[in-house]
Amino acid sequence: MDEFVKGNLVEVCSKEDGFFGSLYKVKYKNLVTEQPLIETISADEIRPMPPKLSQPSMFSRHDKVDAFDLDAW
Repeated sequence: MDEFVKGNLVEVCSKEDGFFGSLYKVKYKNLVTEQPLIETISADEIRPMPPKLSQPSMFSRHDKVDAFDLDAW
C-alpha cells in the first residue's frame, strides 16, 4: 500500500457498507454542493492522485475507465 502524508491530495472511494482497517480523516476538495464536508474513511478507500497526462489517452469501445463527471467519480 502507498504511504500517505498529511496534506497529500488523494482520491476517495466511499463504501457505505462499513469500514475495514485503519481510518483517516479527509477533507473533500470537490463536492456537488459548496458546503465543506469532513468525514472519516477507511484506508482501502483512498488512492494517490493520478499523474498528469501530457496528452489525452485513446480509448476503445467497452474499455473500463475511471471518469470524473459533474464533480464526482
